[in-house]
Amino acid sequence: MLSFKKSKSLSFVEVMVTAAVLSLGLILVVQGLLVTLGGLHYAVDYINVLLWMDWKFWDIHEQLMNYKTLSENNSQGTFLVNNKRFKWSLAFNLVEGTEDVSLYEFTLRVFWKEGLRQAQVLRTAYALYVHQTKKIGGRIRVR
Repeated sequence: MLSFKKSKSLSFVEVMVTAAVLSLGLILVVQGLLVTLGGLHYAVDYINVLLWMDWKFWDIHEQLMNYKTLSENNSQGTFLVNNKRFKWSLAFNLVEGTEDVSLYEFTLRVFWKEGLRQAQVLRTAYALYVHQTKKIGGRIRVR
């Protein structure tokens, strides 16, 4: 009498199906990690841009207070952070002003390449310039 023992090994089809399912799961996990990593890079770039914009607004404010004028020549440029190039443009206008008090509006825009898309940050700030005079010993001193 012939007896057939049932084999406890996997067939080729079962191995291929298992490999396909595991590959699909691995692809989904890696894709999720890459999306998260891209978001992290964007967040770091965004924070660096905001810090630079704060510095630029402070620089503009100091220029206005010290030199009492704003230069049209310094309205666009580029800067590097961690070997990444950022382009910026600045627009400003006098909102309202008299001889003694002037209110300026500044719009600062920063662009950069983030993967396949163009990212940008736009911020608006206002600066108040007050022409100060002090009377010192019969003389008027202008600051």
